[in-house]
Amino acid sequence: DTPSAIAELERAVGIGLVAAYVGTDPAGSGGTVDDPRLDDLYRALVACDVPLFLHPASSDGVGPPPDPRLARFGLGLIIGYTYEETIAASTLVLGGVFDRHPDLDVCISHGGGMVTQLAHRFETMAGFRGTPGGAFADGLRHLWYDAHLDSDAAIDALEATVGTDRLVYGTNFGGWDAPAAATARDAAFTPNAERLLRLPSSGGTP
Repeated sequence: DTPSAIAELERAVGIGLVAAYVGTDPAGSGGTVDDPRLDDLYRALVACDVPLFLHPASSDGVGPPPDPRLARFGLGLIIGYTYEETIAASTLVLGGVFDRHPDLDVCISHGGGMVTQLAHRFETMAGFRGTPGGAFADGLRHLWYDAHLDSDAAIDALEATVGTDRLVYGTNFGGWDAPAAATARDAAFTPNAERLLRLPSSGGTP
Protein backbone atom coordinates (compact mmCIF):
# COMPACT_ATOMS: atom_id res chain seq x y z
CA ASP A 1 0.00 0.00 0.00
CA THR A 2 2.37 2.67 -1.26
CA PRO A 3 0.09 5.68 -0.61
CA SER A 4 -0.35 4.66 3.04
CA ALA A 5 3.38 4.06 3.37
CA ILE A 6 4.09 7.55 2.04
CA ALA A 7 1.54 9.11 4.39
CA GLU A 8 3.13 7.35 7.38
CA LEU A 9 6.63 8.31 6.21
CA GLU A 10 5.67 11.99 5.98
CA ARG A 11 3.89 11.88 9.36
CA ALA A 12 6.85 10.21 11.06
CA VAL A 13 9.45 12.50 9.52
CA GLY A 14 7.35 15.40 10.74
CA ILE A 15 7.83 14.25 14.35
CA GLY A 16 11.54 13.48 14.04
CA LEU A 17 12.07 10.18 12.20
CA VAL A 18 15.58 10.15 10.68
CA ALA A 19 15.30 6.95 8.60
CA ALA A 20 12.66 4.55 7.34
CA TYR A 21 12.58 0.76 7.23
CA VAL A 22 10.88 -1.86 5.09
CA GLY A 23 11.51 -5.57 4.63
CA THR A 24 13.46 -7.01 1.73
CA ASP A 25 10.14 -8.30 0.34
CA PRO A 26 7.99 -5.18 0.82
CA ALA A 27 5.11 -6.34 -1.34
CA GLY A 28 5.03 -9.80 0.25
CA SER A 29 4.87 -13.16 -1.47
CA GLY A 30 7.89 -12.66 -3.67
CA GLY A 31 7.61 -8.94 -4.28
CA THR A 32 10.68 -7.14 -5.56
CA VAL A 33 12.29 -3.89 -4.49
CA ASP A 34 12.45 -2.68 -8.10
CA ASP A 35 8.67 -2.96 -8.48
CA PRO A 36 7.48 0.24 -10.22
CA ARG A 37 4.71 0.50 -7.60
CA LEU A 38 7.44 1.49 -5.12
CA ASP A 39 8.76 4.36 -7.23
CA ASP A 40 6.44 6.86 -5.55
CA LEU A 41 7.77 5.74 -2.15
CA TYR A 42 11.34 6.17 -3.33
CA ARG A 43 10.50 9.66 -4.61
CA ALA A 44 8.94 10.48 -1.23
CA LEU A 45 12.04 9.30 0.63
CA VAL A 46 14.17 11.63 -1.49
CA ALA A 47 11.72 14.50 -0.97
CA CYS A 48 11.74 13.91 2.80
CA ASP A 49 15.56 13.61 2.72
CA VAL A 50 15.72 10.39 4.74
CA PRO A 51 17.39 7.08 3.92
CA LEU A 52 15.73 3.66 3.74
CA PHE A 53 16.97 0.61 5.64
CA LEU A 54 16.26 -2.86 4.26
CA HIS A 55 16.27 -5.93 6.54
CA PRO A 56 14.70 -9.35 5.96
CA ALA A 57 11.17 -9.58 7.26
CA SER A 58 10.81 -13.24 6.31
CA SER A 59 13.04 -16.31 6.48
CA ASP A 60 12.36 -16.87 10.20
CA GLY A 61 12.00 -13.17 10.89
CA VAL A 62 8.38 -12.05 11.03
CA GLY A 63 7.18 -15.33 9.51
CA PRO A 64 8.47 -18.86 9.05
CA PRO A 65 11.13 -19.64 6.43
CA PRO A 66 9.66 -20.12 2.95
CA ASP A 67 11.81 -23.24 2.52
CA PRO A 68 11.11 -25.84 5.23
CA ARG A 69 14.74 -26.97 5.07
CA LEU A 70 15.67 -23.65 6.70
CA ALA A 71 13.60 -24.42 9.79
CA ARG A 72 16.42 -26.45 11.40
CA PHE A 73 19.67 -25.38 13.05
CA GLY A 74 18.84 -21.66 12.82
CA LEU A 75 19.36 -21.76 9.05
CA GLY A 76 16.47 -19.36 8.52
CA LEU A 77 18.42 -16.65 10.31
CA ILE A 78 21.79 -17.50 8.79
CA ILE A 79 21.12 -18.62 5.22
CA GLY A 80 17.58 -17.26 4.85
CA TYR A 81 18.52 -13.71 5.77
CA THR A 82 21.57 -13.82 3.50
CA TYR A 83 19.40 -15.05 0.63
CA GLU A 84 16.88 -12.22 1.13
CA GLU A 85 19.57 -9.53 1.37
CA THR A 86 21.41 -10.77 -1.72
CA ILE A 87 18.24 -10.75 -3.79
CA ALA A 88 17.25 -7.27 -2.57
CA ALA A 89 20.67 -5.69 -3.14
CA SER A 90 21.14 -7.19 -6.60
CA THR A 91 17.58 -6.32 -7.61
CA LEU A 92 18.01 -2.66 -6.62
CA VAL A 93 21.05 -2.47 -8.89
CA LEU A 94 19.94 -4.64 -11.80
CA GLY A 95 16.36 -3.36 -11.65
CA GLY A 96 17.49 0.22 -12.31
CA VAL A 97 16.22 1.71 -9.04
CA PHE A 98 19.26 4.00 -8.70
CA ASP A 99 19.02 4.98 -12.35
CA ARG A 100 15.47 6.18 -11.71
CA HIS A 101 16.25 7.62 -8.25
CA PRO A 102 19.93 8.69 -8.21
CA ASP A 103 19.51 10.63 -4.94
CA LEU A 104 17.95 7.70 -3.06
CA ASP A 105 19.97 6.35 -0.11
CA VAL A 106 19.37 2.69 0.76
CA CYS A 107 21.25 0.82 3.47
CA ILE A 108 21.01 -2.96 3.54
CA SER A 109 21.65 -5.21 6.53
CA HIS A 110 24.55 -7.62 7.08
CA GLY A 111 26.74 -6.35 4.29
CA GLY A 112 24.12 -6.99 1.63
CA GLY A 113 24.14 -10.74 2.18
CA MET A 114 26.45 -12.33 -0.39
CA VAL A 115 26.07 -9.67 -3.08
CA THR A 116 29.57 -8.25 -2.75
CA GLN A 117 31.20 -11.70 -2.54
CA LEU A 118 29.36 -12.66 -5.73
CA ALA A 119 30.04 -9.35 -7.47
CA HIS A 120 32.36 -10.88 -10.06
CA ARG A 121 29.79 -13.52 -10.96
CA PHE A 122 27.13 -10.83 -11.27
CA GLU A 123 29.46 -8.87 -13.58
CA THR A 124 30.15 -12.00 -15.63
CA MET A 125 26.43 -12.68 -16.01
CA ALA A 126 25.82 -9.04 -16.93
CA GLY A 127 28.39 -9.35 -19.70
CA PHE A 128 26.84 -12.62 -20.85
CA ARG A 129 23.46 -10.87 -21.04
CA GLY A 130 24.92 -7.92 -22.95
CA THR A 131 25.05 -5.37 -20.12
CA PRO A 132 28.05 -2.98 -20.19
CA GLY A 133 30.89 -4.14 -17.96
CA GLY A 134 31.39 -2.38 -14.64
CA ALA A 135 27.77 -1.33 -14.32
CA PHE A 136 26.99 -3.79 -11.54
CA ALA A 137 30.06 -2.85 -9.50
CA ASP A 138 29.17 0.83 -9.88
CA GLY A 139 25.65 0.09 -8.69
CA LEU A 140 26.94 -1.71 -5.60
CA ARG A 141 28.84 1.42 -4.64
CA HIS A 142 25.56 3.37 -4.65
CA LEU A 143 24.24 1.24 -1.77
CA TRP A 144 25.04 1.68 1.91
CA TYR A 145 25.92 -1.38 4.01
CA ASP A 146 25.33 -2.28 7.62
CA ALA A 147 28.68 -3.87 8.51
CA HIS A 148 27.12 -6.15 11.14
CA LEU A 149 29.17 -9.16 10.07
CA ASP A 150 30.81 -11.88 12.09
CA SER A 151 34.49 -11.40 11.40
CA ASP A 152 37.07 -8.88 10.31
CA ALA A 153 37.70 -11.06 7.25
CA ALA A 154 34.09 -10.61 6.15
CA ILE A 155 34.32 -6.83 6.58
CA ASP A 156 37.66 -6.86 4.74
CA ALA A 157 35.96 -8.55 1.78
CA LEU A 158 33.12 -6.03 1.87
CA GLU A 159 35.54 -3.10 1.94
CA ALA A 160 37.58 -4.58 -0.91
CA THR A 161 34.49 -4.52 -3.13
CA VAL A 162 32.70 -1.29 -2.19
CA GLY A 163 35.22 0.74 -0.16
CA THR A 164 34.66 2.13 3.32
CA ASP A 165 32.74 5.37 2.83
CA ARG A 166 29.29 3.69 2.76
CA LEU A 167 29.73 1.25 5.63
CA VAL A 168 27.94 1.84 8.93
CA TYR A 169 28.10 0.04 12.26
CA GLY A 170 25.32 -2.44 13.00
CA THR A 171 24.41 -3.71 16.46
CA ASN A 172 21.22 -5.81 16.45
CA PHE A 173 20.57 -4.60 19.99
CA GLY A 174 19.23 -7.44 22.10
CA GLY A 175 19.54 -9.96 19.28
CA TRP A 176 21.21 -13.34 19.31
CA ASP A 177 24.21 -12.00 17.41
CA ALA A 178 24.60 -8.59 19.07
CA PRO A 179 28.32 -7.73 19.46
CA ALA A 180 29.73 -7.70 22.96
CA ALA A 181 31.46 -4.36 22.42
CA ALA A 182 32.22 -1.81 19.72
CA THR A 183 35.75 -1.78 18.33
CA ALA A 184 37.92 1.02 16.99
CA ARG A 185 37.01 -0.18 13.51
CA ASP A 186 33.33 0.16 14.36
CA ALA A 187 33.90 3.68 15.69
CA ALA A 188 35.59 4.64 12.43
CA PHE A 189 32.24 4.20 10.66
CA THR A 190 30.62 6.93 12.80
CA PRO A 191 31.04 9.76 10.23
CA ASN A 192 29.41 7.54 7.59
CA ALA A 193 26.35 7.01 9.78
CA GLU A 194 26.14 10.74 10.43
CA ARG A 195 26.13 11.41 6.68
CA LEU A 196 23.59 8.68 6.02
CA LEU A 197 21.23 9.87 8.77
CA ARG A 198 21.84 13.60 8.13
CA LEU A 199 23.10 14.10 11.70
CA PRO A 200 25.55 16.74 12.91
CA SER A 201 29.15 15.58 12.95
CA SER A 202 30.41 14.37 16.31
CA GLY A 203 34.02 14.53 15.21
CA GLY A 204 34.22 10.76 14.91
CA THR A 205 33.09 9.96 18.46
CA PRO A 206 30.68 6.97 18.40
